[in-house]
Amino acid sequence: LSALSQAAVAQVYDICVSMSVAAGQDLGKGLAIVSMGDFGGASLVADAPLDLVFVYDPDGKKGACANAVKNYTDLAGAITECLTKPRKVAEGLKLPLFEVDTRSRPGGTGGEIASSLRIYKTYYVGQADACAQLGLTRARVVCGPKGLAARIEDATADMLTRPRQGDQLPRDADRGRNKDMRHNRPQSTWDVERIRGGLADLEIIVQCMQVKFGAEHPYVFSPNLSEALSALGRSGCLDGHIVAELAESVAFWQRLRAVQGLTGMNDPTTDRPRQRMAKLIAKAVGVSDFTSVEPLIRGHAERTQMHYNHLILGHQPDNSVDKAAVH
Repeated sequence: LSALSQAAVAQVYDICVSMSVAAGQDLGKGLAIVSMGDFGGASLVADAPLDLVFVYDPDGKKGACANAVKNYTDLAGAITECLTKPRKVAEGLKLPLFEVDTRSRPGGTGGEIASSLRIYKTYYVGQADACAQLGLTRARVVCGPKGLAARIEDATADMLTRPRQGDQLPRDADRGRNKDMRHNRPQSTWDVERIRGGLADLEIIVQCMQVKFGAEHPYVFSPNLSEALSALGRSGCLDGHIVAELAESVAFWQRLRAVQGLTGMNDPTTDRPRQRMAKLIAKAVGVSDFTSVEPLIRGHAERTQMHYNHLILGHQPDNSVDKAAVH
């Protein structure tokens, strides 16, 4: 799904850029599209939006483009509109090709839809909170001129590997996570992204470890969660036992989230699935009986939370079993 989405975005990008050039707009050194979140990590599921950031370089051969902000804002808006325009899928039914989320851009919802490369660099070093900084580990340029793409990738690497004060970033990330939990609480155990020990906590673990060890081991900066975990294990940054347990949970969460997106069955506790649907959900997560799925969710969540407490909060394990897992 991520590959298909990227191909569609690339085609829309080419069409919109050609139309802008034909209209006589000065695009300087061009506009690039940076994918973030699930799209950046190539783990997109059926109900997830495309998380996009538009970055441009206004400088051309004759200096700075005088109308850069307007031209690039118009181009980014045209690309977004083309991706989200409702299309007829059945008689009397129109749906957008994609949902697009641009909240990861510099300044969030208050920022321009397209940002200059200078603003992109200064925002993530200065104003961005810990969660936004960690989100850069999923940044991946999917469209744009090669020269601009290379400069964005270099800037992203520099921002991720810059010196930081001790364990400040994990502490700040945890505070952001707690704030989000207060305002956006999980609806049930099946809310696998937001529950304690769920996918969000697991991503914070991996992203913090990437930032912590990335300056010394730059190859851990894979935007894909599973590949990043594997690289952290190969480099010795994380104990092999921890990597194996977290990788097992990543696979579980992603399989469950994928089947939820495909079936729309996000909370079976309020809408009991029929027998065939229940079997499908069970099979997707690797068990034979649907009644085993929720206990499995709780087990993965508890184990991930244990690793979160140790690796992010610095808590020492409480018993010999936990100690063996983290040393």
